[in-house]
Amino acid sequence: REELDPFKVLGLPPHADADTVRAAVARLREQFRADKFTHIGAEFVELAATRRAEVERAWEMIKGEMPEPTPQPE
Repeated sequence: REELDPFKVLGLPPHADADTVRAAVARLREQFRADKFTHIGAEFVELAATRRAEVERAWEMIKGEMPEPTPQPE
């Protein structure tokens, strides 16, 4: 089985900063929410769930390398 490249899954270069990685994960989580595909068929729900699982695996692989989020001024 081919090893998952987390940055490729997230569509980012390997040198992407932590804020960029977090933003990509959030965007992809929203994009591949299975409930967004229920109206077009079960196969699309399954594809979305598979893709979202890849995003979650990628995040799990690299989140330990990410510094804490940058505090935003209030």
